[in-house]
Amino acid sequence: AIRLGSWKLHFTTTDEFGREAIEHEKPLLFNIDEDPSERIDVASQHPDIIAEILKLKSEHEKSVGN
Repeated sequence: AIRLGSWKLHFTTTDEFGREAIEHEKPLLFNIDEDPSERIDVASQHPDIIAEILKLKSEHEKSVGN
């Protein structure tokens, strides 16, 4: 997951028991100020936030040599 302010983007989560990793084809986006339990995926309403976080992710990966 990657945080940007109150936004948190998940690429992978775990099953309801916390045992099995679930990789998401499309990342899940949560506003943790409004939804601290991360139950409501708002990715479809905020493609701009996702794009901004993905840009930061890419820049970071380039800086550490991936």
